[in-house]
Amino acid sequence: MQQRGMVLVVTLVLLSLALVIGMAGMKTAWIAERMSGNQRVGISALALAEYGAAEALKRDVPRRISSGQCLEDAGSAPDYSAKAIYRYRACKSSQGGIVNIVVSGDYSGVERHVSFEYILPTGFLGLSPVNLPTPLNRVDAKAYGHVIEEGRTISDIHGGRYPAIAMNDGDRNLTDPLDWERRGYHVVPGIGDISESILTDPEAFHGFIDKVHAVAESRSRVRASHPGTDGPRPVLTYVDGDLDIGQPYSGAGLLVVNGNLEVHDAFEFEGLMIVLGTSFQMRNQLASQIRGAIIVAPSNRQDDGSVSYGIADVILSDGGQVDYIYDAGALESAFFLLAATEAEAAWQNDNHSSRKPGIVRWQESGATAE
Repeated sequence: MQQRGMVLVVTLVLLSLALVIGMAGMKTAWIAERMSGNQRVGISALALAEYGAAEALKRDVPRRISSGQCLEDAGSAPDYSAKAIYRYRACKSSQGGIVNIVVSGDYSGVERHVSFEYILPTGFLGLSPVNLPTPLNRVDAKAYGHVIEEGRTISDIHGGRYPAIAMNDGDRNLTDPLDWERRGYHVVPGIGDISESILTDPEAFHGFIDKVHAVAESRSRVRASHPGTDGPRPVLTYVDGDLDIGQPYSGAGLLVVNGNLEVHDAFEFEGLMIVLGTSFQMRNQLASQIRGAIIVAPSNRQDDGSVSYGIADVILSDGGQVDYIYDAGALESAFFLLAATEAEAAWQNDNHSSRKPGIVRWQESGATAE
């Protein structure tokens, strides 16, 4: 009898354990199902936000908005329930080249967001980070650094629609991006053609520079040597002669150097730099960065009055890390310095950009848009 009683007790204990384990498994499965369901809803909300972004571009919203204005709208995707909606808000910069778009997707009460900038190639926005329209004697990068098209990463080094360095096809044999990469210098996404037609016409570009010089003179912004220290405030500066920077420098706006430019110390600039001499060399041993774009384009007026490009020497990096990063905001601020001037009209009338509008800074987020 005692043995049968023990068997009964053991059996009941085992059944209890099995019941506990079974209930725990059911709870785990229930939690997993809930998590899976929430994940599906979140994915659907994000897909809805992406659909809304596509609809905004399909409706050509960036071009329909006036400069400095915003546009809001909402809708639903065909395959979603009536409770699933998207909303977008698009705002164009006062200069008209950058459109910030934020889209929210609401699916069963769960929200996801996407935000991005849509760049229209107006003003200086069609430029690459480095633009070399002239014949070249050499172009080299001997130290660590990057030339990066905005919105791209190092992993994009062998692909991409727009070049990080734009130059004439005949001069590309002077460059070896893969060799640069082995040294630690990355060109993302690569080397390609000049996108701005004004840079392929020395006469038109020289005329534009003459008008920029006139604007600088009218504002007392012509310097004989050093551009001065204006800090982060964007300004127009025209340096009439060679420029050798041997001390830390930080500036912003539109800097034109009517001569050679050689840098030997830390250097930071946001906007557009134009070097009109035959030599541009970053020989500094300290980290430096140019956010926006640079053009190296020496031009010479011939005896018959025509203008042709000279031959340039370009060293992008020769010691410390030097980064050239496309920055639409910095370029737009630089172009705004020429607003309502003959220089602005010259660029707009004489230039055609082959660059197509594009998306940069795409971000996805949860309940709150970043």
